[in-house]
Amino acid sequence: MQEKIFSVTQINREAKRSLEGNFSGIIVGGEVSQSIVSAAGHCYFTLKDMQGSTIPAVIFRGAAARNRGYPEEGKEIEVRGSLTVYEKTGKYQIIVDRFRLKGAGVLAERFEELKRKLEAEGLFSNDHKKPLPKLPAKICLVTSPTSAAVQDMIKNILQRFPNREISVIPVAVQGKGSENEIAKGIQFADSLNYDVIIVGRGGGSLEDLWSFNEEVVARAIFHCNTPIVSAVGHEVDFSISDFVADIRATTPTQAAELIVPQKADLVNDIRLKQNRLYQNLKNHVRNKRQKLEYLENQRFLRNPRLLISSRFQLLDELTVELKKAVLREVQTKQKTVLHLNEKLQLKNPGKVMKERKRGLDSLAEKLVRNQHRLLELKLLKNQRLFDELKGVKLDRMIVRQRKDLLQKTTDLRQGIHEVLEGKKTDFQLNIEKLEIMSPLKQLSKGYSILRGEEREIIKSVKNVSINQKVQIEVSDGRIHCAVESTEKRKKA
Repeated sequence: MQEKIFSVTQINREAKRSLEGNFSGIIVGGEVSQSIVSAAGHCYFTLKDMQGSTIPAVIFRGAAARNRGYPEEGKEIEVRGSLTVYEKTGKYQIIVDRFRLKGAGVLAERFEELKRKLEAEGLFSNDHKKPLPKLPAKICLVTSPTSAAVQDMIKNILQRFPNREISVIPVAVQGKGSENEIAKGIQFADSLNYDVIIVGRGGGSLEDLWSFNEEVVARAIFHCNTPIVSAVGHEVDFSISDFVADIRATTPTQAAELIVPQKADLVNDIRLKQNRLYQNLKNHVRNKRQKLEYLENQRFLRNPRLLISSRFQLLDELTVELKKAVLREVQTKQKTVLHLNEKLQLKNPGKVMKERKRGLDSLAEKLVRNQHRLLELKLLKNQRLFDELKGVKLDRMIVRQRKDLLQKTTDLRQGIHEVLEGKKTDFQLNIEKLEIMSPLKQLSKGYSILRGEEREIIKSVKNVSINQKVQIEVSDGRIHCAVESTEKRKKA
């Protein structure tokens, strides 16, 4: 059996597949050495550990841009990437996607945890931030006195506006215990009545800047009564002190620019305002002079009586017009009152009931008269029949006719009586219906009618206002009161 022979490329390719399949997205820690950046922007370096083992690594230009730079020589870092084999040489290496300083992951977690805690307590709220003074005379720098940042801030402040009083409270800005020094320095500066305080330092790694991420520094800044500027690191660096301070400067240099204006700009601004003020005063005086000249030429100023006499005449005309208007208004209101009174009288339940009663009485009287007339006619007719039958010897017929006549008379009287009783019953029912429909009847049950000052009926809470005088009509009189409050009924 012939043995299979592999080419070098096949071996390297298989090794590449094996490594990429088993070592993808791994994290490796070590010290950076032999770092070289190519002309294309890719960085080739070596990671080594305490035992002296090494592994080649490469971070390409795109990944370096996402990480904001390249790994620095001699730094302890942690990289995230995938192992692969370069087929041409058979050497394996790690292709880096992300890298960070060793321990930066733990610090980042501590940073986010403290940030969430302080934000929940309101230390970052804009409600607590104080405005910076327009032109501070006394400025305090809480920082390292030997750093380049402090010299840069002093230089920029004095260049922008000389003769500023600048004091430096020296503190350690990194290392163990430096956070307590910074907090005490802020408290001490706050007790000396400075116009503004700058706290911060120049750039550095996350570990170097960590003192400004400590809770004791954040609370010292929060409780500081003096306006305070946080100027820590470079523009891309954010610290907890930046969020708590009244304002954040991206660099110490910008801090100087934020708190002190350019003197030349202020001088130019003052000159512009002086010129504008002079022109405004000049224009104002010119306008007043023109107005004075105009008034001097008015004839009523030369002879004030002309003005007074014309005003008297106008006053008389206005008085006459006012009297006419008042009279017209009074007459209109009187007509309105009379018209409303007539309408009220027409709808008065008592008057309507009286008219209905008079009508029913008239009908009853007419019915009685008709009854009497009908009875008389029947009697006359019966009398004529009786007279016609006098001479006829029909006794039995006369008796029968008389009985019929008497029966019909009785039936007629009974019918008239029943009709009268029915009319009386209908009349009584109409009276009861009128009483039921009468507003006075409703008032006797506890209901009332609310009227305004003009006697108008108020049907809604929207038609009254607070302290308005109103009248409440009840069954036996009126109640005068004023509105204290209203409440609209909620719809079901």
